[in-house]
Amino acid sequence: MRQRFLRMSAGAIQQATSSTQFVSHFQHLMPIHYKTLKDSAKYTEMRTPKVTAAKDRIKYWNIVPGDQVHIRGDPSNGIHTVKAVNRFTNRVFMASKEGDKENPNATGLNVHYSKCQLLVGEYSFPPPPGSIEPETRRVFARRIGTSAPSYNAFRRRIIWNRFATATDPPLTHLDVNTKRISIPWPAPNKPSPPPAQEWDTPRDEVARITYRPPTFPANPFDPVPQLVGTVTYRGGETIVPQPAEVFLEKELVNFHGFAKRHERWTAFQAFKKTLHAEYINRELKELNGRTQGAARADATFKWRQRLDQMYKEKINARQEFAKIKNERKTRRKIRKEHKKRERLSNMVLVEADNQFIPPSMLQKMERLAV
Repeated sequence: MRQRFLRMSAGAIQQATSSTQFVSHFQHLMPIHYKTLKDSAKYTEMRTPKVTAAKDRIKYWNIVPGDQVHIRGDPSNGIHTVKAVNRFTNRVFMASKEGDKENPNATGLNVHYSKCQLLVGEYSFPPPPGSIEPETRRVFARRIGTSAPSYNAFRRRIIWNRFATATDPPLTHLDVNTKRISIPWPAPNKPSPPPAQEWDTPRDEVARITYRPPTFPANPFDPVPQLVGTVTYRGGETIVPQPAEVFLEKELVNFHGFAKRHERWTAFQAFKKTLHAEYINRELKELNGRTQGAARADATFKWRQRLDQMYKEKINARQEFAKIKNERKTRRKIRKEHKKRERLSNMVLVEADNQFIPPSMLQKMERLAV
């Protein structure tokens, strides 16, 4: 079987950094066509990006934008916020460091996925020797476990839960049941609505009720309710409104829309099942020495013949309708040509001093008049 490759340019690889925590597909696991990558970098005078081999890429990312992580080997022992990730290079891009209030959107360094330790939370530890106060320390996940992934068809994404199976420092003083510490996913940032302007509708005006639907009978066969009252217009004309039609489903719905086509298809499937059951019951009542399996087979054969006959009748009716349509079109065309000839035959030229009819035109008029 021929292996499939992703043909991505060097610029596309550099711009493949994602700032969302959700995953809807696994296309980042496919190998990338190296020649396309190298040629695109050469033509745009860029460096060929170093893409991780397909077998070394991470399938389920447990470190996503919005998480708080600690970088292994960092002497400052600081906390970084994940701003974006690149699933083709296994790189994690950091935002500003903890405590940087001047420019919170500043882009920090980027490190490999394996260098990040996810922050689990702050826990209270026993007091150190020589002290009576409990110590509060940050706990990081040394090893992360996940639940079985599943696809959420409503949100169109792959979901799973993550938890820490080993921590640093280890939580040995806690209960045994807390060996698997659940790590919630970061809450996505909701976009803030723009400020209200002069042309926007006020909130109280939007909330005001301006229409109250009338009460219609639940049974469609009940009589249509009569409207009470009169309507007086500016000119002084008073009109008694007539009762409106309330059951207009067949008139207002699109006959060729998806809903109606699906409804007809569903009804035809139910009709086929009912027809099949009728054939089976008819054959089972009269076995005539056959087994029930043979009778069911005969019923299925006759049922399929009936469906084929119905399909042929439908095609024949469609062809017959097309034939009638073509015949009518031909008659209209002939009638149109006949009227054109009649107009030419009955045409009378007005006498004038400078009027001249070429002989060729006279011959043509004679031929049309015949």
